[in-house]
Amino acid sequence: MTFYDLDGNSLGTHDFIELYSKYYFNDNDKAEGIKYTQSSSYVENEKIMPILQGHIDSYSDFAKIMAWKIGKIKHKESQDKKKIIYASDWSNCEKTNPLRYKNKLDLKKLAKYICSNREELEILAIQNPQECLRRLSKVNISGIGTVYLITLLFFLSHGQYPIYDRFAQGALYAFKNDIKPNGAVCVRELPTKNSGGFANLMEGQYGEYIKELEALGVDYKNDRRVDRALWVYGHAFNYIKKK
Repeated sequence: MTFYDLDGNSLGTHDFIELYSKYYFNDNDKAEGIKYTQSSSYVENEKIMPILQGHIDSYSDFAKIMAWKIGKIKHKESQDKKKIIYASDWSNCEKTNPLRYKNKLDLKKLAKYICSNREELEILAIQNPQECLRRLSKVNISGIGTVYLITLLFFLSHGQYPIYDRFAQGALYAFKNDIKPNGAVCVRELPTKNSGGFANLMEGQYGEYIKELEALGVDYKNDRRVDRALWVYGHAFNYIKKK
């Protein structure tokens, strides 16, 4: 089990994190040969991480989180102008519900639920994350699926439960199977929020992902570089759907 640099040389875990996390932000060099969009260090460090370290206190906070995760922030322009520049269909997302696949995404309903029940949800996020996820899913916002609910768990737990995406999962798959960049990886889709598998997410696929992170021996709860490195590295592979 190992990670590799872009020349195919093996890397220790800490060297891997140091190398690939630097490729994440657009005020650093980009990883050559990998197709991905670098993020704005200004947006993440000045606008998103303060919410993680504090609380989701408003609809504006909630809209920022969703735009950041869904990919509706123009990172180069945001970095240059030192303010969040949203994609055109999300330009007013901090004031009104934006679009998702040409349909209005009812962020305000979910934001209202979270802000009205924040203290209880934050306790549940630490003590009973599966119940926290269940309650969020019951608000039942079309267009907000399992990955985005886990993102909310990440913020409500103040990072104690990791953010999730298929690229980070793909990076761990490649690590476990000694696959070098440009190789093929298999990643299962998470259970949908209305499926039976969602009720066992913490013991199932998401729980397995957490165990894989813990096996790396890294401080993923407090060191954002871990997720950044895995996300960049995950873009270096070709994805095959796992049945």
